[in-house]
Amino acid sequence: MIFLSLRMKLKGSLITTLINPLLLAKVQVIYLGMSDVLRKIKQTEREASKQLADAQEEASKIMADARKKSSELVSNAADESVSNTQMILESARGEADKEAKKVQKKGLKEVDSIESNASKNLDKAVKSIIDTMTSQ
Repeated sequence: MIFLSLRMKLKGSLITTLINPLLLAKVQVIYLGMSDVLRKIKQTEREASKQLADAQEEASKIMADARKKSSELVSNAADESVSNTQMILESARGEADKEAKKVQKKGLKEVDSIESNASKNLDKAVKSIIDTMTSQ
């Protein structure tokens, strides 16, 4: 393989660029000094700490949102339960009213029947009482 090599010294680091003219590929190799390596490690640790803090903050937000949604769901379920209970009670009252009206109607028919029979038999009852009283 044929490589062209370029070397540069930049801030205590040695940068070597390898270029392959046939494949038009470029590879850069950076040789760092010990202080550069330590600086990079510390920078990477700071970045990792920041990412961890950001992730923890995001997790806290997610948990807070989940708690809020959970609370809303429970509240909505309770409201819906109360609403359903009221609908059931209203329906039951309606059915009870219908049944009460049927019973009342039946009772009125029976009272009318008794009154009708009583008025038909009134003359006979009066005559029977008078006959019983006069025959003694």
